[in-house]
Amino acid sequence: ESQALLDHLPNSSLVAVDISAPMRVAFESRIRAHYGTLDRVAFVVKDMLDDDLLPLLNDQANSRRTSRYDMVVSAYSIHHFSIEDKRKVYKLMYDLLNPGGLMVNIDLFSYGNSKVSKQAHDFDMDYIKRSFDDPPDSVLNAPGITKSRLEKLSQEWLLHMVQDNVLHSSDAQLDLLRDIGFMNCECIFRYWQQGLLRAEKPD
Repeated sequence: ESQALLDHLPNSSLVAVDISAPMRVAFESRIRAHYGTLDRVAFVVKDMLDDDLLPLLNDQANSRRTSRYDMVVSAYSIHHFSIEDKRKVYKLMYDLLNPGGLMVNIDLFSYGNSKVSKQAHDFDMDYIKRSFDDPPDSVLNAPGITKSRLEKLSQEWLLHMVQDNVLHSSDAQLDLLRDIGFMNCECIFRYWQQGLLRAEKPD
């Protein structure tokens, strides 16, 4: 997602946040290989729920001669949090934005209807199973990939979907965004559990 944003917005820079230090290594390696430099990026290894993340990210903005951010994007992360922690993360995103700034969250969501939520969950579980049962040649030929390794990864991912995901409906989260102060809050894409929320900080 970060590389796609940098490609689409060639005059932009970004600050990435992840709790995983190995993710930083992978991120910087990929960005350096693509652009030949890390000049447009910074990486903060931090939990999104840590209270000192806001000042750390504000310092990053100040180092790039801006007070806040024009866009804050989250991809497939917030669905791991309770509804209370979701609100905390959305408030952090609000506080990081310049007036008129855009918040985007592409993530997994449930539905207000329990039957539809189950159908969406079952669809994604079946998709994961089918993806591992019949992987493309690019996966099969990747270094270190064996049939037993794929079976183990499939089991781990399916277990993660059941044990670690804490899904709430897109409508419930849009209500959170509006309550925090965002405007023009909409879910502009849904495909079963997948969805994309967007909202703006008032000018």
